[in-house]
Amino acid sequence: MRCNVYHFTLFIVITAVSAAESKPNATYLPLLEEYINEGTDGKGGYSYDPAVRPSVFSELDLKAKFYLLGIGTVDEKRGQIVPSGFIVLSWTDERLKWNPERFGNINTTVFEGNKIWSPKFIHNGDRPLPKADAVMRADVTHTGNVSMVLTVQEEIPCRFDMTKFPRDTQDCYIQLYHPDHMVKLISQGAEIALLSELIERGTHRHLGWKILSVSLNTSHELAGPNETNVFIVSIRMERQAKFYMRVYVTPISLFLLILPAIFLFPPDSPEKTIYGALLLLCLLSISSTVDAIYPPYTDSTPHLVQLTTTSGALLVVCILVTSLMSSAERVGRKNEAPKWMKKFILGVVGPLMLVRNYKEDNDEQTPTKQFADNDSRMFIVQSEQSIESIDTRGSRSTLSELNCGGDNNHAIQVLANELKKSRQQSKAQEDWTNIFTVINRFLFFFTFLIGIILILCFAL
Repeated sequence: MRCNVYHFTLFIVITAVSAAESKPNATYLPLLEEYINEGTDGKGGYSYDPAVRPSVFSELDLKAKFYLLGIGTVDEKRGQIVPSGFIVLSWTDERLKWNPERFGNINTTVFEGNKIWSPKFIHNGDRPLPKADAVMRADVTHTGNVSMVLTVQEEIPCRFDMTKFPRDTQDCYIQLYHPDHMVKLISQGAEIALLSELIERGTHRHLGWKILSVSLNTSHELAGPNETNVFIVSIRMERQAKFYMRVYVTPISLFLLILPAIFLFPPDSPEKTIYGALLLLCLLSISSTVDAIYPPYTDSTPHLVQLTTTSGALLVVCILVTSLMSSAERVGRKNEAPKWMKKFILGVVGPLMLVRNYKEDNDEQTPTKQFADNDSRMFIVQSEQSIESIDTRGSRSTLSELNCGGDNNHAIQVLANELKKSRQQSKAQEDWTNIFTVINRFLFFFTFLIGIILILCFAL
């Protein structure tokens, strides 16, 4: 609405300045209009027909210059833009000539657009320009030169190439077809109209786009058996990447950076399940946001879509890998870890993943190692000595008084075996826990590195 007011004000200013230069006499102006309507030959042999173009037996030169005020709306999804501008048309109509001395020195006057011949264009398929109900004004000089201003502010189709989004540059075109092939279109160029008032109010620019250039060219196209002349306004726009980087790229980058944390949760923990569900919801939200801006057509897969798709695939892989690791850890705890696995993963990779250094079984001096050597006698002697020491107070008997010699040795051997088995199981579980801790931390760093590489590839 604001742009419409500015365009109308601009048109009134142009018309008022042109009319003020001539200062027509109110007495002679009706005579001049009557003179033109009845025929400039002075004999009244014909009347002016607005439906008949000037130079009916030859080509008519129609000159145009386009002024772009700004871009009001950009809709990538629908493939449309709404530019704001106007086009100044000029031509010569021999039927509108007069002698200023006969009409109070009137050099310039203003006619309504529907009372004289004016060019009609077709744009955006079948839409007329100007519209049928539009009130137009034309400045006419005594030499027959006519100028008219047409306002352009309608939805224009524009095919967006979103491959390099959000650092993309788009070219949009306004095509104005003139059906009369005997009208020769002449371009006088185009420019961006930087009016100070419009600049202060910010109506000349779009917050998400920067206008790089605008040009006006002519072309010829076949329309059935005849050739149609076309004015082509080319608008080149550059996207303001900072705004779109914050809205679209930053969430995906953060998603890739927090995704590896799924490997830091304990296996089969509810926290890991909740975290994976939150990651899925984040990815769905990001995907819907990206899908809302991309048009259904595209020449190639946009880089941001590739990044989003890769992030989704990486999330699926991480969920599958962490589920597989949890299952493998449950199965592995039932048996002792192979020595080569403990030596390589805990001894070599472990220090790199900030896991404590691994010591081989030969270096460990534990009760488990003593039992592995079947040295049960040492355990029996130690047990008998401990029991005899308790008996010094007279509260208990010695071991030999409680049981026979053979039964006593068998009971102690069973206890020793159970203790040995318990210690072996505890050591095996501890080894598997350390092994999978190293593997999960390796997957964390590896996935984090992949996320960094993806972000850098998109940024470059």
